[in-house]
Amino acid sequence: MSVINHWKQVILGQVAENISRPFDLKGRERAIFLNTGDILEGKFLHKKWSNTKGIVGQAKKAIKKGDILFSEIRPMNSRYAFVDFDADDYVVSTKFMVIKSGDEINNEYLYKILTYKETLRQFQAIAEARSGTFPQVTFNAIAHFPIKLPPLVEQKEIVGILSSLDNKIELLRKQNETLEQIAQAIFNEWFVEFNFPNEKGEPYKASGGKMIESELGEIPEGWEIDRISDYVTIRGGTTPSTKIKDYWNGNIAWTSPKDLSGLNAMFLLKTEKKITEEGLKKIGSGLLPKGTLLLSSRAPIGYLAISSIDIAINQGYIAFLSGQYFSNNYMFLWLKANMQKVINAANGSTFLEISKSSFQKIECFVPEEGILKEFDLITQAIFEKISKNLYQIETLSQVRGALLPRLMSGEARVKI
Repeated sequence: MSVINHWKQVILGQVAENISRPFDLKGRERAIFLNTGDILEGKFLHKKWSNTKGIVGQAKKAIKKGDILFSEIRPMNSRYAFVDFDADDYVVSTKFMVIKSGDEINNEYLYKILTYKETLRQFQAIAEARSGTFPQVTFNAIAHFPIKLPPLVEQKEIVGILSSLDNKIELLRKQNETLEQIAQAIFNEWFVEFNFPNEKGEPYKASGGKMIESELGEIPEGWEIDRISDYVTIRGGTTPSTKIKDYWNGNIAWTSPKDLSGLNAMFLLKTEKKITEEGLKKIGSGLLPKGTLLLSSRAPIGYLAISSIDIAINQGYIAFLSGQYFSNNYMFLWLKANMQKVINAANGSTFLEISKSSFQKIECFVPEEGILKEFDLITQAIFEKISKNLYQIETLSQVRGALLPRLMSGEARVKI
């Protein structure tokens, strides 16, 4: 369907501008400073106050409610946010574009356009074409970006439809954050505070359960201290040669820690790259089954996810097979609680790396099997709900991704 007459074809620079409001630090003892790393995919990652005397020189721009923050650096990194609150105390880096919409365009409508994945890809291409130390765009470089502009009333209806999907996705994400916090709290209560239920259903240590001394401190009677290698089975991976085309673009999921870097979820549902059967033959660990726990072992150490699919891995992981004495639900939460211990066991001159052999030497508490089974029974329902929510998020995101370009082009219309 063609766009009807009352839609206009404009460019970004005609309907919005990059504002450089100076933030007045005089007379202020503190302010909230946002650098480009402090926002991600619409979220403000902190609200910490900083002493104005210690704020970096890039902290110069003031922002207002209704502004769009968009990092000039690497657009595909998704460092953008919509300011939907009074921001008088906020000062942001000069590396942000502070985009203000004009009278013809709804600011939230503009935000949806600018943060659409295809838009980000186009901005990234512009950034990479620029000569410099890193990909960067300026407002002038994207001011020619074309926008199909419906009347304001239709813009608001489009925003309402997309926002309803966004709100459902955000609700599911927050629910998953809460569920993971609950699982971690149960882990800490049972295996840090040692207040797992005793035979009477009472908290073990708090109700006077017997504790014994060990090289790692007090532990419940009947527990042991041992190397972790006896209670998990781990695997490593590799990267098939990228020079051999026959190894790549098949239908087998292959992951590197890059897949986990922006995941913000407990489960990995898909991978950026796929390999062929021939490529899989070059990986000694082969195809690892659904339920495998992935720990990034370098650059950086500590990304975690449970794979929801059969998967092959590169050399940047330690992978934990499921069905061991320590379940992968337990190990996911154990690693969250003990990541510093893992990092302390790493070595390397260029960057820290935890090898499989070094990891296997780490000593840990070994709870009685019955307690672990009871813990797995409780937490399994939590992990399953998190996984179900993630699949719902994936479906809603696909619906939104398919709907947005059709709405923004006029191919799909809203009732006014």
